[in-house]
Amino acid sequence: MEELVQIIMQLQKRVEALERQFVMRNIVLPSDGKLVIDKQATNPTVETARMSYNTTSNKFVVCENGVWRTITTT
Repeated sequence: MEELVQIIMQLQKRVEALERQFVMRNIVLPSDGKLVIDKQATNPTVETARMSYNTTSNKFVVCENGVWRTITTT
């Protein structure tokens, strides 16, 4: 049973990796190679998976499950 659980977990990791690759294939960069994120003084309308740059806080934000969250780096 424990071996079966490990196999399922490995398969789940592979599926997640394939999903990430699929998402990356859907991103299209302009011919000059620049990815431009919209910038606004306030967070835009809620739209899951949308990114923006908040010019008031000077932070990148991303909408996750209908909630805007600041992208932080450490």
